[in-house]
Amino acid sequence: MDLIGDFKAGINAAMHPSSNTQNMNLGQAIGFYYKASILPGIIALIIDGIIGFLVSPLQGAIALASIVGMLWIGLPIGIIINAAIYQFFDKILFKIFTGDISKTATAVMFGEMPILVLAFLYFLPATGALIYIRYVFDLIIAIWTIIVLTLSFREQQNISTGKAVLAWLLPGIILGIIAAIIIIGIFAVALTAYGVPSSSFFPTTP
Repeated sequence: MDLIGDFKAGINAAMHPSSNTQNMNLGQAIGFYYKASILPGIIALIIDGIIGFLVSPLQGAIALASIVGMLWIGLPIGIIINAAIYQFFDKILFKIFTGDISKTATAVMFGEMPILVLAFLYFLPATGALIYIRYVFDLIIAIWTIIVLTLSFREQQNISTGKAVLAWLLPGIILGIIAAIIIIGIFAVALTAYGVPSSSFFPTTP
């Protein structure tokens, strides 16, 4: 197993997203992710684990659990779930995509590469002054991820850059609206359960 070579492949995917044209099936895409994640994951476990334990045993344990849980469980599952969501909206509903779900999953996987490249910063313990450093790098990683995802969608699905932007923007807007409606509905039900009339929260005109 070439840990350095696999990590370099992940770095190249993050730094040169326009070259993310490889044909992979779902298993190969997940395999690429796992191989690219081993070295940065180990580095993050060491650096962020030490920093966390220097703060407190609890922070150290949280740091280690966060890295293992998110890097090697949450994100790979997220690749599959997000690929299914994007494929439903962008292939079935909006007719933006031209390829199958394996190409979508490959693009989503490449979109996770910025997190791997800066994993030891992404998983910094959120305590003290470190929390501000982490917020800055979280923002950098988020912007970088959007750029890589957009260009990877473009290359994998053979679409324009504009359509690639719409491919993640439209599902995000729709799911955001649905989530807001659900939250408001739950809040209204909770208020009613505590004896607060819904009309006081959602006033109606006579």
